[in-house]
Amino acid sequence: MKPFNDISSVITELQNALACAARIFALLEEKPESPDPSESLSDVKGSVEIDQVSFRYTPHRPLIENFNLKAEPGRRIALVGPTGCGKTTFINLLMRFYDVNSGTISVDGKPVDQISRHSLRSSYGMVLQDTWLFSGTIEENLRYGNPNASEAELRTALDTAQAGFVYDLPDGLASHTAQGGTNFSGGQKQRLSIARALAKKAAVYIFDDSFSALDAKTDAALRHALKDATKDAAVIIIAQRVSTILHADQILVLDDGKIAGLGTHSWLLEHCPVYKDIVRSQHYFDTEVFEAKHMKKTILRFIRSMGKQKWRLTVVFICIAFYTYFTVMAPLYSADVVDLIWNQMKEAMHTGQHFQITWEFGGRQLFSLLLMFLACGIFYSLQSFLMASFAEKLNLQLRGEISEKLNRLPLSYFDRQQPGAIMSRATNDLEKMSEALQTGLLRLFMA
Repeated sequence: MKPFNDISSVITELQNALACAARIFALLEEKPESPDPSESLSDVKGSVEIDQVSFRYTPHRPLIENFNLKAEPGRRIALVGPTGCGKTTFINLLMRFYDVNSGTISVDGKPVDQISRHSLRSSYGMVLQDTWLFSGTIEENLRYGNPNASEAELRTALDTAQAGFVYDLPDGLASHTAQGGTNFSGGQKQRLSIARALAKKAAVYIFDDSFSALDAKTDAALRHALKDATKDAAVIIIAQRVSTILHADQILVLDDGKIAGLGTHSWLLEHCPVYKDIVRSQHYFDTEVFEAKHMKKTILRFIRSMGKQKWRLTVVFICIAFYTYFTVMAPLYSADVVDLIWNQMKEAMHTGQHFQITWEFGGRQLFSLLLMFLACGIFYSLQSFLMASFAEKLNLQLRGEISEKLNRLPLSYFDRQQPGAIMSRATNDLEKMSEALQTGLLRLFMA
């Protein structure tokens, strides 16, 4: 039996060896990177042009087809689209991590396949969503793209990137940075990476969803500062959040590797369904996006949704009117009552008579004043109770409508929407609306 066991063992080893050899030879037979041209870019102006570019990772699955774009110095171009539409692939093609299958990408009129990769990539200042800091100091990280940057230039870059937290560190610019920036938060790493790109003073800036870890206030301040810092450069922004690209000169909407829309934010809201879906999916309706016509439509829809609850709101308005009347009249009437009693006291002192408040002289007026203050309290309590009741009833009604609507929506709707956004509308949004009705609307009418 031993010879058979040995033969079986040898055959198994040979099969494993052949499998290993097949993987090794497959690696060795991979097509190498195309030769790197010797020509380099000098005095880069920052004009980037993409002309009829098509690209696919695998032969039978096209990703980008007939793509056209032109980015000029001083202009901000934004790219937005659903996940997997080709946004990051577009950046990889700009950096020439991949070569296009057809078409041309040019920088300052020179096709990128005729420029050395080092020279091409050195002309960009790029910040990715997954930022990376190197082991060393903050100053060393900021100088990575521009070793000759002065300290003043580094501080200007930090100020523009809203990275003022560096000044609060014990060692400032000399503070230690762990490998990968693990000793900083996500937002701090993004701001330091943006400062590093700005310190480079590049002709073309690429921000690939590099504001995702920033809060809304910091994001707005950074975008405002970037506008001045990059005014002479071409800026390409890839973003998920609509707020980041609102004021771009052009917004390019990608869908399945094709251009679904190109224009400003307001134009795309009117004419591009893909962009409109992106805005809706983020539930982004602040003052910059929520235009007057949307507000009018929402108010009319809100009035219609009141239904049988309108009588409560009508009674609230009546209570507010009476409350306002009594709060205005009570102080005026109290002044008249005080004058009346004071005059009676002076007359009694002058004649030597005993002063006494009677029903005819002062008593009736004081009782009327007491009733006024009592009416103020009653109408205030009544309007608060009815407004709270109105808000809760409307909240309950809208919850029921949302539940019924969700049961009748097609599955395609849930493919486009995030589950968290749907739940937020049924919970957080309703609670905020109810709170605004109970407090904000009441204060507005009483103001």
